[in-house]
Amino acid sequence: AAKFNMPADVTRDKKGRIVINDITPGSWAAQAGIQAGWQLVKVDGTDVTGMSIEQVKALMTPAGKPMVGLHFARTDGGTAQIVLPVGLR
Repeated sequence: AAKFNMPADVTRDKKGRIVINDITPGSWAAQAGIQAGWQLVKVDGTDVTGMSIEQVKALMTPAGKPMVGLHFARTDGGTAQIVLPVGLR
């Protein structure tokens, strides 16, 4: 599993989706409410399915942007959008 530039343990499923396996307690990810089982679907509106870790990291640290939006598919079938300062990653 990769640390993926976020305080979480992540893997990819068979369809290339990024799945959050575990969140570091007390981390910004935990404080933002990200939960195990969620899938990272988009970063700032760009679908990350099948992207390399390096490509996703680049999207999560955009040059000249103070904030980045993370879009998740939740385990209950809903979605979540979390906007965070770039420096937290």
